[in-house]
Amino acid sequence: MIDVLQPFMGFNVNHAMLPGGGGLDVDVVTHSRETGCIRFDTGERSFYLAKPRKLSFGYVARSPANSFFLMELASLKPTDVYESVRSESEQLVEVDDEYLDYSIWEHGVLGFEDDGQEIPLPDDASVVVRLLRGNVLIVAKASLWNGDTSTYDGRHDHMDAEQVRAIIERSL
Repeated sequence: MIDVLQPFMGFNVNHAMLPGGGGLDVDVVTHSRETGCIRFDTGERSFYLAKPRKLSFGYVARSPANSFFLMELASLKPTDVYESVRSESEQLVEVDDEYLDYSIWEHGVLGFEDDGQEIPLPDDASVVVRLLRGNVLIVAKASLWNGDTSTYDGRHDHMDAEQVRAIIERSL
């Protein structure tokens, strides 16, 4: 899947619609350290992680610029960092291949020495959002789907590729 998606990433031309709503620009798609997962790098020191189950390409013949990829995700078990996770994702900080509570990012401090001195976050720490379930829809920034702000509600999360294509074709 990485080999298929990577040529469409970067250059500020795509947008990924996330499970549950919202979206983001993706620069690079690479392998993750978690088995069976991929990384969507979104900028310096941040990435999204997902476990893909199926990737579909929806070609829209009347308007190829409105074609899309729909990635159906396999369930990903939450880490044990938080007591419970009730959404499609969990936001964490990754330091030395270990996941930590996101609150340390906000404070910029990893912890404290015995003498009370702060231990700053290392320069290679990253924010990671683990997508636990749902669908990711990758569209062109100039597409009808991305141009309609109401689609940020995550409606694609409950659709297959044919349903997404039907909505786009009706909108042309």
